[in-house]
Amino acid sequence: MHTFERHIAILRSQALAVLVANQVRAADSHWYYHFAWSRD
Repeated sequence: MHTFERHIAILRSQALAVLVANQVRAADSHWYYHFAWSRD
């Protein structure tokens, strides 16, 4: 594997991890607000 290809693979995996983290954070906040409103 070339160094450049490895670098691209690392960047791609990091970007994917950031996207997943953002999705999880958005889902957590969504469910948090949902339960907060339904509890009232």
